[in-house]
Amino acid sequence: MSFRYNLTKPYFNGFDYIYHNNYRGDYKNDSITFKDDLTLSDKWSNSFTYRRSNTEGKYAQNNHTLFNADADYTYDFISDQVTYLTNRHNVVFGVDYAHGKDNAAKALVGTSGKPANFKMKNTSYYVQDDWKIIPHVTLSGGLRYDRPSNSGQTGATLESHTSKSYKLSWDITDKDILYAGRSDFFILPSMYQLTNRQYGNASLKPAYGRTSTIGYSKSFDDYNIFTFNWFETKTERGIGLTAAGYVNTKGMSRGWNAQFMTQLGEHWNANIGWGHLYQYEDEDTYSYGYSPKDLATFAVYYDYAKVKAGLDGYYFFRRVNPNYPNGWPADDYAIFNMSASYAPTKNINIYAKVNNLFDKMYSERTHVIYATGRPGD
Repeated sequence: MSFRYNLTKPYFNGFDYIYHNNYRGDYKNDSITFKDDLTLSDKWSNSFTYRRSNTEGKYAQNNHTLFNADADYTYDFISDQVTYLTNRHNVVFGVDYAHGKDNAAKALVGTSGKPANFKMKNTSYYVQDDWKIIPHVTLSGGLRYDRPSNSGQTGATLESHTSKSYKLSWDITDKDILYAGRSDFFILPSMYQLTNRQYGNASLKPAYGRTSTIGYSKSFDDYNIFTFNWFETKTERGIGLTAAGYVNTKGMSRGWNAQFMTQLGEHWNANIGWGHLYQYEDEDTYSYGYSPKDLATFAVYYDYAKVKAGLDGYYFFRRVNPNYPNGWPADDYAIFNMSASYAPTKNINIYAKVNNLFDKMYSERTHVIYATGRPGD
């Protein structure tokens, strides 16, 4: 059995160069977690978890009431999972219960400014089995049933949903592994997305869809490994953010990723990779500019006696939207990171690290394209 308490409480302030206002805010999260893991026999075990967390936050800008936002939520989570393990089966089944409460009266979007004390809960039942059909073939299958509900607001009814997953893995040889699978997803909107005074949408519905994937792994020897996987995610209904607030969306993404890892002698190892992504989502700010297209990654590490060193990084290719050509410092850019450490004794480690070694100006998010700012702000 274990018991844990966590507390996070930062304060922050600064100047917003886009809206030309001072901002200030604070955030607090405290949680308690109780967990009990019980071994019943060599085949049966049980895991029980209870967690309660409280989240409070405030954010405001001078002379800009649009950004006067606060949050005060309490969450309770209870889970009990049973595991049955044999030479051919690994079965897990259980139940999850989650309950959330908005402690502050909110003026909800779509309710004519009427305050509401919002509550939300979800009960999930699930089962999954990893079945080794024959020594080199494993079939995995699972079902999950979610039954959510909400109260204290007018808006969308949170419907129930059954999610399915299945995957087939085949060890073709001792060095070749092939797998293919498909899994559904079901994501409830958060209380923030439903009740936030600026962006909340009380009529928001849960997101759902499915992901299909195929993968291959090749071990040439003990020192050289190649992996490749392809995926496609179809979002029948998603949750996106627009200038007006959170909305339900529809979209699709597909891509592939290849990685090669190698051991170069006794003290060196390295890896290189390439990832490609295409994504589309309507009614979402994703299309405004930060749309990844390709990502090349690399890393080289050295380890000998008391010395360790490494150089890693990536080259990023952005998919440019002609409707939003500006607002980003760079479309394609390379980032390098370097680190080194020395351990004179087993209890002392001296290290140094430099991220973005060549001081490349880049950005992964921006307000420039949304407001009155211009590239360079």
